[in-house]
Amino acid sequence: MQNITVEDVDRQVSRGFPLMRFSPKIERAYLVDYAASRMKLVLGWAVVGTIVYNLMLFGDAALAGDVFKQLLFVRVCVFTPLVVVGLFFLHRHPTALCYDLLAIGVGVFSTLLPMTTVIFSHSHDLYAYQNANTAAFLFFIIVLRPRFFIGVIGLVLLSAIHLITMKLTGAFTSGVYLSIASLVLSTAVFLGAGAYYLEHTDRMNFLHRLKSSLLHQQLILKSEQDGLTGLLNRHSLSRISADLWSSDPPSTVCAILLDIDHFKTFNDLHGHIHGDECLRKVSQSISEMIGHDGHVFRFGGEEILVLIDNADEAAGLEIAEVIRAAIEALRIPHSGLGQDEVVTASLGVATVTTQSNTLEDLLKKADTALYHAKRSGRNRAFKAHDLASSTKQEAASRLPASFA
Repeated sequence: MQNITVEDVDRQVSRGFPLMRFSPKIERAYLVDYAASRMKLVLGWAVVGTIVYNLMLFGDAALAGDVFKQLLFVRVCVFTPLVVVGLFFLHRHPTALCYDLLAIGVGVFSTLLPMTTVIFSHSHDLYAYQNANTAAFLFFIIVLRPRFFIGVIGLVLLSAIHLITMKLTGAFTSGVYLSIASLVLSTAVFLGAGAYYLEHTDRMNFLHRLKSSLLHQQLILKSEQDGLTGLLNRHSLSRISADLWSSDPPSTVCAILLDIDHFKTFNDLHGHIHGDECLRKVSQSISEMIGHDGHVFRFGGEEILVLIDNADEAAGLEIAEVIRAAIEALRIPHSGLGQDEVVTASLGVATVTTQSNTLEDLLKKADTALYHAKRSGRNRAFKAHDLASSTKQEAASRLPASFA
């Protein structure tokens, strides 16, 4: 569904789908949704359907008593275990194709087993008995609701089984058999037409839900996107950080906090329009470099934040150096720094484990590292670990020799 757009859905609606098939990528999404919706109900209909199917043994006893033992065997000892095996298989392979295969299997065997058995019956009530087979047609199309073309195949098979077995009984005159055939075939045609419109409605509802979902995603994206740079905004930081901090097992999160050097001077000399363009170019460069490996936010003003999951501080520093060099390579002129000078950035890198630290802890460390990167001359990356080490060294150098 990630590659489907609202425009794709609109085109599909305008073109229609008389053959019950969408464009390939929308069809794939539909089949996933179709399988998921059927899987929610499959156990319920299996239990209820099997109970009702076996309760029809009372009718077997009344209308075909001379083959009742055989009917008892095929219903309880053959069909019921087949349903259980089919459910187990579907549970292991919950796809649209497997569901349709199970549906057509249930429909065919629910008809084939009793109807082939009554071929050997000498009952005078077979006309009444065969009418009960209509329930199998209804259950197959209305309850199981396979896809249309699978439904058509199933109806053809069910009709053929019904008509062939009734002919083989030899219990009906040609006129009676013709009336049976007309009833069975008309039932199949009406159910086939119903199956077509049921699936058409299902597919149209799916397109409406899909479009609604895509529009909702667009709204979320716009609400979480900075209008100037296209980067994620502070609002999205709360959601994404919550996801990172709720991971199990806990992970290591690296933050790279970036600030464009002397940006106020750049704005004053070049104007805010050029300042906005500078921000866009820098943001685009960082976003393309990070790609799907992390999350890039406009943190405020000329500050940009990068969050990378499962990255240690050394890896974060390498990435920060690549970002710093890429910004410098943009060669955006900065006349406030002198002739031939360009826009640069300072970066602070920090890493924490989500188990024992908060996002605020991480940002404080990255901000402190950024401060020292600027204090050390700008256009450089500084990591929090180096800051801690240098602080310890400075403290040690101030101690008396006896304590060093």
